[in-house]
Amino acid sequence: MQDNKFVIDIASRDPVVIGPETLAWSAEHLAEQRGVHYLLVVDSYALQGVVCLCDLSLAPATASVESCMHRLPTTVDDQATATEAAELMSHCQIGCLPVVDWTGGLRGVVTRHDLKQAGIIGADVETCASCGSSHGLTEDRTDYEGEAPIWLCFRCTGEARPRTPDVIESTISPD
Repeated sequence: MQDNKFVIDIASRDPVVIGPETLAWSAEHLAEQRGVHYLLVVDSYALQGVVCLCDLSLAPATASVESCMHRLPTTVDDQATATEAAELMSHCQIGCLPVVDWTGGLRGVVTRHDLKQAGIIGADVETCASCGSSHGLTEDRTDYEGEAPIWLCFRCTGEARPRTPDVIESTISPD
């Protein structure tokens, strides 16, 4: 593992940003379209929160992102080391850190995936046994007599609300 990398060197510098009034189904569609798990919520150029696909999948389709986002997110300075970011994520039990400069300006986002790709964290991170996701995991409580636990994500356990056009349309229509 390498200790000499800075967060700014491995962070995604073009994070997907949305407003707090964005509807959950719209934000989820945008995240899936852009291939990201985390969206940064910004209002008047100020970071207000972070929302992930797990949060959006569990929220009502017509709820605003503001109602399901994590407010006052933990951030990391762009000059911190990647190792410091990994330790902060582990300590706070979070999967991403918005990256800010000395003025508080948003410079990007660093995720567990970024840290894994950079060789900062190992491959020993738990993942869903079905799809490989590392988000929204729960341990399968079935006793397998001393074997390692099996982890499943919220989508594979069926806890996510289906996002089909007919479900979205029925939640939006005034009937």
